[in-house]
Formats: sequence, C-alpha cells, structure tokens
Amino acid sequence: MAEIPSGSVVEGLLFLLHSSDKATRAEATRSLGEMGSFAIGGLLQALRDPKWAVRYRAVEALGMISDPQIDPVLIKALDDTRDHVRYIAAKMLGIRKTTAATHCLIKCLRDENEFVRISAARALGSLEDPRGIQALRNALGREPVERVAIEIKKSLGM
Repeated sequence: MAEIPSGSVVEGLLFLLHSSDKATRAEATRSLGEMGSFAIGGLLQALRDPKWAVRYRAVEALGMISDPQIDPVLIKALDDTRDHVRYIAAKMLGIRKTTAATHCLIKCLRDENEFVRISAARALGSLEDPRGIQALRNALGREPVERVAIEIKKSLGM
C-alpha cells in the first residue's frame, strides 16, 4: 500500500523548486507530479511565484497529474509573462490532449517566442482538432522562422 505523502514532504519538494541546481528542480518536479492530487494545492501556489523557473516547474508537475481540474490552470499558464512558462504549458496541454485548449493554442501560434510557437504547433497536431489543423495551415504561410515552419509541417503530417 502506497504511503500518503505528508504536507512537509510536499513543502520540502516545493522548496526544492527554488534550487539553483537545474537537476534538483527537475527531480522535485518529477516527484511532485508523481504525488498527484496531494501536490496540487502547493503547485497552484507556486504558480504565483515571482521566479519564472518555479512557475515553469509547477506547470510541468501539474501537467503530469491526471486530474481534469488541471486543464484550465494549464490553459491560463499560456498567458504567463515568461515565454518558458508558456512553452511548457503548451507542451503539457499537448501531452494531455486537452482539446479545450485548442483556441488558446491557436493564439500561441502568433507568440513572439519561436519555442512557444513550436510547442503550440506540436500540441495542436496532437489534438487533431479541425480548427487547430486549419490554424496550422494558416500559420505555415506566415511563419518567418524555418525551424518553426518545419514543426508546423510535421504537425500537419507533411
């Protein structure tokens, strides 16, 4: 029988999201994601952290949790001020196949950051929503960055 994690374990892992060591942050993220619903409250608080790296890891961990209440949170993270957070939110929505995010992911195809556009294109391709496919076709014609255009083509199966 699996042990229920204590609040102090969750708090300790949330503290590690502030580490200067990237590997430590990644391991804490993985552990928080594996805790599932026990970590949701703390991760939601971490989304308000001023440090973008903490918000990034919180979004990533939330995306690992199989709970439909997470989807609106990830969709909201697409509007974060930091491109890294928007990128990981789009990636996690694609992995989760969150069709409710289609409209917001389409908007991300016009993001100023090419990695956000790549992540949005991959997510839309995985959703196979006709609206997303049409948006990818439209974006292909206006995309100035070659590597983004390549990802859009991949998402379209070209």
